[in-house]
Amino acid sequence: MNATRRCKVCASKGMRKESRYYCAYCNVGLCVTPCFKEYHIKSNVE
Repeated sequence: MNATRRCKVCASKGMRKESRYYCAYCNVGLCVTPCFKEYHIKSNVE
């Protein structure tokens, strides 16, 4: 059974959303859509 993590993108917007998915490279919890893509686009820009 996978542990859940708070989605970092949703948390930054003031929402609490749990997700089983995370980026193994960045080690952050993320919703599959659209947060995974959104997080990595913003990370590459900054």
